[in-house]
Amino acid sequence: MRFFNAIIYTTIILVVFGCKSPKERGLNLVEKLEKECNSGEAYSCHTLAVKYELGEGVEMSRASAAKFYKMGCDLDHTKSCFGIAYMYEHGHGVETSFKDANRLYKHLCDAKNEPKGCNNLGFNYHQGRGVEQSFQTANALYKKACDAGYMTSCKNLGDSYKNGEDVEQSYERANALYRQACDAGEMRGCEALAINISAGLGAEESVERANALFEKACRGGAPLSCHELGVSYELGTGVKQSYKDANELYKIACDEGEPSGCESLGDSYELGQGIPQSHVRANELYEKACDAGSASSCDSLGLAYFRGEGVEKSVERANQLFRKACEGGEMLGCYNLAMSYEKGTGVEQSYERALELYNKACDAEDVGSCEALAFLYDHGEGVEQSSAIADQFHRKACDAGSETSCERFPHQDPEKPADE
Repeated sequence: MRFFNAIIYTTIILVVFGCKSPKERGLNLVEKLEKECNSGEAYSCHTLAVKYELGEGVEMSRASAAKFYKMGCDLDHTKSCFGIAYMYEHGHGVETSFKDANRLYKHLCDAKNEPKGCNNLGFNYHQGRGVEQSFQTANALYKKACDAGYMTSCKNLGDSYKNGEDVEQSYERANALYRQACDAGEMRGCEALAINISAGLGAEESVERANALFEKACRGGAPLSCHELGVSYELGTGVKQSYKDANELYKIACDEGEPSGCESLGDSYELGQGIPQSHVRANELYEKACDAGSASSCDSLGLAYFRGEGVEKSVERANQLFRKACEGGEMLGCYNLAMSYEKGTGVEQSYERALELYNKACDAEDVGSCEALAFLYDHGEGVEQSSAIADQFHRKACDAGSETSCERFPHQDPEKPADE
């Protein structure tokens, strides 16, 4: 009987769907959606755009996705307008155009009363992307979206109050907005509130309360919070010290795309801290974080190449990474690259280039760079010898905390600036 039923079921399937493969049926659906889209069915345009963007039933094509998002948006489909605006912002399938994205966000904000459109337009005004930068306009758009219940905008407006961007600076007002966002489920609001509470900004300092908020945000999908909670476990700040728990949190953060999590986990592997030491694994994590924009990780990876730890030694590759770190704002990268130029290690020796890099890092209070400049002027290497100028750099190094440089000034406390 079961065999007979199976034959009947198979016959029904063949009658309904024919003998076509799933791929063939998918193509038929695409053809049907395209026909409906061309006939003015906005939802079919949007569905087709999503399929091309994700490669569902068709070969993935951002150009086709953008084409159908635009057709859907022209038919006043809200999600399609957000879709094509995103494509314009990121240059997916179309030429990057913040101007076109902003035009769409303005339409969504003004004509469609979509708070997300107001928020995205506000963010671009805040960053000056496709429009003249205007904190005032950004804040007005954030407030409109926040008042409409879009909690990301409440968090963004909180940032404006924290930084005093065209509003009177107020940690208390910032925290109220962060709390509003957090209570409504916006985890970055919890994260921002935790950061302020941990530093005692606008609220009583409390590492325990901060850790509770970091934990909430981490569980809610905010990877930076996982990293920050990991730091608390590593240092034993407000929680029982545990390298194991710290590394687990760093891994969560790293796996979810937070470069600081990859970097901190890399540090643990490099030091063998709560985990078997592995320079190879550390370097893999540093590379991942460096590629994701962590300048300090680029410097750490550069040092590994310079020393040949976990990788084949290459001072040329090291210098490339030091340069990337320096350009990304990591002053240790500038210092390390300056040393290579000073000694001619992997690059053509150049005191001029070394001095330029040392000065850049020293101006940013990198102690080692200030001490290096003092040494060069003390000994007249690459510059005209000048004890007076050397003393100026020793003074800067001393003010930044260098005990060695402070020995030049016996009455100077290394923790106290010279003019106090």
